[in-house]
Amino acid sequence: MTTKTTFSPAEICEMFGIVKTTLFRWEADKKLSPVRRKLNKEREYTKTHVKEIAHMHIETLSQLYERAAEAEDPQQMAKIHEALTMTKILYLDDPSGVTELAQQIPLTDKVIQQLLKKATETSTNDRLFREIIEVLHQHVNHTNP
Repeated sequence: MTTKTTFSPAEICEMFGIVKTTLFRWEADKKLSPVRRKLNKEREYTKTHVKEIAHMHIETLSQLYERAAEAEDPQQMAKIHEALTMTKILYLDDPSGVTELAQQIPLTDKVIQQLLKKATETSTNDRLFREIIEVLHQHVNHTNP
């Protein structure tokens, strides 16, 4: 995740590519833990909310992946798979996402940037850090034999 501990609605929407109405609907439908308000009444989301939203995002992406598979659209499947794995890595700190991503060598520039940023936010003793470094190493070896 990030070293930040709280997030504005705009930050959450940017992280997951959703609109505020969707975010606020999830809140109203009680799909999220209660959201605290600042003194100025602005919503303040926590890492717990980020994880809850990440799980919902993964569920939606999984459904989209199934539709792309049924339509036999490998390009769309690859794009959705990348979004799924990056959600696991960036917002759930899940090393299995890195293992899945390793199957997609070569990596896009955007993915490399996100992985590098995540690595800088992760302890070097953490398994996630080691997995990220390994995937980046594989990428470099693949693109520069």
